[in-house]
Amino acid sequence: MSNLFRTYRKGLLFILLVVVIGMTASCAPKKTAEPPPVAPSNPEAEKTPEPEQEVFGKPTVKSFDLGVAEIKQSSGKNMPYHINGVIGVPTGTSPRPVVIIVHGNHPVKKYDDPIYAEGFTYLVEDLAEQGYLALSVNVFAHRIWEYGEPIGNVRLNAIMKDHFDKLDQAVKGTDPGYGLDLKNRANLKQVSYIGHSQGGTEIYEIALERMKQGSPPPDGMLLVAPGGALEMERLPDVPTAFLTPQYDGDLSGLIGYRVFDFYSDDAKRSSWTAMTYIYGANHNFFNSKLEGKDDGVQRAKENDNLRKRLTAAEQRDFLSKYAVDFLGTVYGTNPNEMLYEFNQPQAGSLYGHPVLTSLVQPKRMTDVWNADKEQSSTQNAMGGAIVTEGVSIRTEVESYIPNKDETGAYMHAGEQEGMKLNRVNWQKGGGRLTLEIPEDKRDLSGMQSLSLYMAVDSANKLNAAGQNQALTITLHDTSGNESKVVLDSSTPALTYQQGKLLDNEFMAMWSTFAPLSTARIPMASFTDIDLKQVDRLSLVFDQTDQGSLMIRNIRLVK
Repeated sequence: MSNLFRTYRKGLLFILLVVVIGMTASCAPKKTAEPPPVAPSNPEAEKTPEPEQEVFGKPTVKSFDLGVAEIKQSSGKNMPYHINGVIGVPTGTSPRPVVIIVHGNHPVKKYDDPIYAEGFTYLVEDLAEQGYLALSVNVFAHRIWEYGEPIGNVRLNAIMKDHFDKLDQAVKGTDPGYGLDLKNRANLKQVSYIGHSQGGTEIYEIALERMKQGSPPPDGMLLVAPGGALEMERLPDVPTAFLTPQYDGDLSGLIGYRVFDFYSDDAKRSSWTAMTYIYGANHNFFNSKLEGKDDGVQRAKENDNLRKRLTAAEQRDFLSKYAVDFLGTVYGTNPNEMLYEFNQPQAGSLYGHPVLTSLVQPKRMTDVWNADKEQSSTQNAMGGAIVTEGVSIRTEVESYIPNKDETGAYMHAGEQEGMKLNRVNWQKGGGRLTLEIPEDKRDLSGMQSLSLYMAVDSANKLNAAGQNQALTITLHDTSGNESKVVLDSSTPALTYQQGKLLDNEFMAMWSTFAPLSTARIPMASFTDIDLKQVDRLSLVFDQTDQGSLMIRNIRLVK
């Protein structure tokens, strides 16, 4: 099993950087259809018209303390703690879905102080206003050493059992101390989780323990700048989303990407998983009690021409809106199609802020080209030929371990141990990479979209400084018809990541991450072509004179 969320960085140079900063091919087609370039990015996904939904009034939000409970420990030294946190109850009388919010591991004077649970009061209120019964729970007793070393998740499981038992008691008509009438107000069979920092790991452990005790799987999991250690093969197969801040100075490897990439490659996984990379955001500002700017801000100041920083208020507003959209999609009450539908282009901006987004659902996806699955440099994942004209391709390993890394200064997020990527270089406009499709796999009429998981290697001199890339995607059918869609320079996945080259005797690296993200083209964009007889897919590099891309995979989505 894989343990993730390690504290390593990509090589010794990255460690030194943090220390220093702290101190200071085809035949000519018979017919070519060239519609206007399709901008694959929806810059303001939040402006999508929302369907009618139930309207709730101002919710009741309050802190609670249900008294002292005791955690039994194998050492014999049992641990007292307060069952406390913040609760938000929507208006109305019907039972509502429950959302549990778990904070991270931060400095605290008293483990019974619910300060970091209270740091998500704004989120509790915003979710309750949308009809969710939300609780932000204090789990700090799980982490302290005052009563000996924590053993596994014994304390966490005990704390959460007490919280669920008390809520169940209240729902059945007996108030254990909330000071609210919660009779029939919560549906404990509809539970979703939101975890920040180490809480992003712990919500998995909570869900797994609940499932072990006979509860249904959670409805959804939202991980915000997550950290900790997980055995990924154990994780529940449910709708999952990751929010990753660009300038996370606490968990600066942006290690949520490693879970996302694991999910992306898990062919057994049937649920969708989304990743959103927020430019200009840091680790702390999601929690209102963590006003301090973390190290990522200082690192950002060392780079040239970087994007505007989000304020604490902007970052919390982003999380609230994202959580509402995520849960609205999970429960079908108000789905955000730009984030969670494969037949839509990917979002390039959310709630007024630039982002990179990705969406995967392996059981719906068919690999056309995958760096892990190529049988040779001349055969693609579908079994067809790979043909290049004026383009060079090479499979390289991206790793934070210097003697394993082959990508040079390029750096995907997530502290990858050994991720294979296909590097595509062109030094003259008009080059073409063609992926031929075998005869028995040419019917693409049932596909919703084409997805490319890729990034620009900003450190490579073939990419002009500060300039985004662009290219053309073509589909060709057996009758000779060809349809083109231009991925222009506004495509988020083709963004040049601002930064600078850092080089010393140990290794070279780019000063910021260049995360892979999805460019998604709805199949409806390919017109005047027989989608039942597509014999090849081509990447045509006719929009710029030269460039270098890192491509993890190209997939068709049902």
